[in-house]
Amino acid sequence: MKRYTDDERPRGCCYDCGLEYGEDGWIEAIVPDHVWDIINPTYHKDAGLLCVTCIARRCAEAGIAQVPVWFCGTERLVAHEGDPVDELQILRSWTPSDV
Repeated sequence: MKRYTDDERPRGCCYDCGLEYGEDGWIEAIVPDHVWDIINPTYHKDAGLLCVTCIARRCAEAGIAQVPVWFCGTERLVAHEGDPVDELQILRSWTPSDV
């Protein structure tokens, strides 16, 4: 899993895919600290920025499943069952089934 050095760290976007923070399609998601410690895209504790899709990809790559995730500021969260949004399938694979 890639870790970005200080010189490589992008600003204001997902480190892995480049989606701009706050852009349409950005879903604010928070995972527990012990999960972030594993998928953190930097060498600094509690640093870095990943979109929800890249969080899910890194969790899958690390073999982490059933991750509790908190969605914040959901005014942009408009995806519903049946919407053509790949992130929904990814989210289902790593969030607890009772959520």
